[in-house]
Amino acid sequence: MLRIQNDLLEAVDHCQEAVLVLLDFSAAFDTIDHDIILERLQNRYGILATARKCFESYLRGRSFSVNIRGARSIPRNLNDGVPQGSVLGPSIFAMYVAPLGDIVSAHGLDYMSYADDTQLYLTLSPGNREISISRLESCIRDIKSWSIQNKLMFNDSKTEVLHISSKFLKCQHHLKLQLMIHSLTLY
Repeated sequence: MLRIQNDLLEAVDHCQEAVLVLLDFSAAFDTIDHDIILERLQNRYGILATARKCFESYLRGRSFSVNIRGARSIPRNLNDGVPQGSVLGPSIFAMYVAPLGDIVSAHGLDYMSYADDTQLYLTLSPGNREISISRLESCIRDIKSWSIQNKLMFNDSKTEVLHISSKFLKCQHHLKLQLMIHSLTLY
C-alpha cells in the first residue's frame, strides 16, 4: 500500500493525474474452482505428484451443514472454495488469481494485490490521458472476461475508482473522468 501511495503522490508532484481502481470479487475465497487451481498449481507452479495430491486432499472431500436452533441440515459437499479462516486460503487464492498480474502488465498498468484485494493504477499526463483511460478500460474488460472463465464473480457495483489530482495542478486539463465497462459507467 505504501508503494501505491508513493507512486500516486509522485504523479501529482510531477503535474500528472492518477487513477486508482479498487477491484472487488464477491465471495472470492468461496468461488475458487478446485479443478482450475489444481491445474494451475501443476502447470504454472510445477507442483506435481505427492505435493499436488496434498493440495487436492486439502481442497476436496469437504462438506458443510447449517445449524439453526439445534436443527442441523443435511450435509452438502463443497465443490468450490477454500476452508474459511484457513492459513493456506490466502496463498491458494493468490496462486489462483496470479494470471491477473499478467493481464494488468500486458496493458502497461501498475497493480498491487493482497489476498482478495487488487488495486490497479496509472498516471495520466496531458498528452496521454485518453490513451491511458482506453488502456484501463481494456484491462478491466479483460479482467472481467478472465474472471468469468475462472469462475470468479467480478462485482461492478463494489469496484471503486479514485481520480487523484491536485487543486494546484498548473496544467489545467481537468476533464470528467469516465470509464465505460460494459454497461457500467464508473466515475
